[in-house]
Amino acid sequence: MEIVDQMAALREAVKNLSLSSSLQVKYIHSLSCNAEAPLADELALEFDDAYSPFKENLDELNWSEDARSKLLELDALLNEMSMPINRHLWCVDAVENSREWQAVREKAAHILAVYKR
Repeated sequence: MEIVDQMAALREAVKNLSLSSSLQVKYIHSLSCNAEAPLADELALEFDDAYSPFKENLDELNWSEDARSKLLELDALLNEMSMPINRHLWCVDAVENSREWQAVREKAAHILAVYKR
């Protein structure tokens, strides 16, 4: 995958993390194979897949320093949320109601607002 395509995939993953909770839930349902128990981890997995190529060298990412810094914070937050003790955060109800998912949306929105400055 070309770097331009990788950056576009990352921007799209960040955009999905910035969506309102209701739009995130709708998106999760559209991806889910298990309609009875759709999991929010799809949003995080998309981000991780798109972000991974840049983890070792964020300078390759032609985004503002502020955006790159917030990407690190977003990645750390999602990693913290992925700990076994936080398993409860990966259901649709948590996407809609938890402060952790609200923080994810806020960080992602900030990244989108400043990524090209």
